[in-house]
Amino acid sequence: MNIPNLIDVLKAETEQKQKPTEENTQQQSATPPNFDDFLDEPEPEPEKVEPPKPKLSLSDHNKSAEMFIMTVDGLQTISLPWLYQKTLFKKSELEELKAIKLALKEKTETSLTQKQLVLLDKYSTYEELKEGVSFSKDEIELLKGPLGKVFEKYDVDLGPEILLFGAVAAVMLPRYIPFLSNLEE
Repeated sequence: MNIPNLIDVLKAETEQKQKPTEENTQQQSATPPNFDDFLDEPEPEPEKVEPPKPKLSLSDHNKSAEMFIMTVDGLQTISLPWLYQKTLFKKSELEELKAIKLALKEKTETSLTQKQLVLLDKYSTYEELKEGVSFSKDEIELLKGPLGKVFEKYDVDLGPEILLFGAVAAVMLPRYIPFLSNLEE
């Protein structure tokens, strides 16, 4: 195998090229050059990136869960007794109950009819249901742990807004319940 000497190759004459003239350049390019292509493009403004929120701890999520549970409990404590009453009693029965209570208070009527006794039994069932509406401390604790874990999984942060919502509902709902009761008439 015959390998050429590198020095001989480099000493060899090279092909002569013509220097570019205006004619040659116009022939090569029929369209004029776009000088805007050579301008520096303005750098885009960097997007404002908000720093990521710090991840809340499980105890923070448990606090949010407790706030949520207390809000739900407040709403159900206000609304469920009214719904129980609407479900259990007709309007005429409520009026009869008022009359029975007044008679018992004044001790004017000592004997009650079978219908009145059934109505009073129904009323005691209503009172029992009403007593069981609010969550007990054990129920709150039972709900708080799993709900706190769900809030942690989905990174839910309720904040004080949920307390405001609960407070507004607690103040407003009792005012609207009588109005809603009269809508049936």
